Amino acid sequence: FVPVGRWNHSSGLNMYRPVHFFDGTTKIPDLNLHRPFDYFDCKDGRKKTDETGKTIDLEKPKWGAGNIDADYFCDEYLDCDDMSDEPYDCVPSFKILFIVYGIITGLLILFTILVFVPFTILFGFIIPRRRVRASSPLFLLIIIVSGVVGYGSTYAWYGKPQSVACGFQPWLLGLAIVSMNSALIAKTFRIWRVFRSPFTVKVISNVELIVLWIILVAPVLLILFLWTLVSTPTAKLEEHDGLEHLVCGPGGFTDSIVAGYVWFFLLVGYQGLVMLFGIILTFAIRNVPSKFNEGKLIAISVRLIHLLSILLF
Repeated sequence: FVPVGRWNHSSGLNMYRPVHFFDGTTKIPDLNLHRPFDYFDCKDGRKKTDETGKTIDLEKPKWGAGNIDADYFCDEYLDCDDMSDEPYDCVPSFKILFIVYGIITGLLILFTILVFVPFTILFGFIIPRRRVRASSPLFLLIIIVSGVVGYGSTYAWYGKPQSVACGFQPWLLGLAIVSMNSALIAKTFRIWRVFRSPFTVKVISNVELIVLWIILVAPVLLILFLWTLVSTPTAKLEEHDGLEHLVCGPGGFTDSIVAGYVWFFLLVGYQGLVMLFGIILTFAIRNVPSKFNEGKLIAISVRLIHLLSILLF
């Protein structure tokens, strides 16, 4: 030790040379030491290290977050606004998945709009063809529009969860599925009514079928309205695998995952009842002439649509 002063009872502390610390200066060292740690900078899109252990303040992965824990990198959750925490070299890569499926979905939407819609309008209304007319062109258009909305609903799942997108997810997909199924069932219902008594002439107008379609769709509108009102789907922080992530979940008055499951099973349960009704109708028209009988195609479509809805939800 190098003496720098002296203390006694009479004069107290007497400093006769400045204090020099281990760095060779008189600057008081920082005794508040922390261990260095790694973090991910969402703005720069790369991992960094805070050597002091206290310069960087880690943030929760909410919207607008800048510096998050390094463990969020490639953890199969989107935590940065620009998805930079899940780059192309992560496995799986969300960016690649979104690009591939987004392009495929967009092409399907364009093909449906540019091919099926003009075909149905042309041969269903302008230059009527018997086969197209027998398939109810108005309801073919409803099915096409429902399909386009269903395709487009997948975009609500892309990117970091956001409250607006979370709210649209059940509405877009739920309405698209029930609308398509209800249109298929309405077409089948007309065939069943016409051929139920082959010796009696019946005319089932499109207005009657539209009423049936509305009746089938209305319960889903009510379920989705109450779901949004009571347990509003929103983006919220939840802990998964030891880290908090922004995910879509129930909010509103209930703010409970149980309430979310209740509304989900109500929606899927009603879709199941609609599917059962469609299966019964397709069985009832099994002996109808093949020109009008679309029972097998409708049955396959209804089952695939419900399977898809369960998987997506």
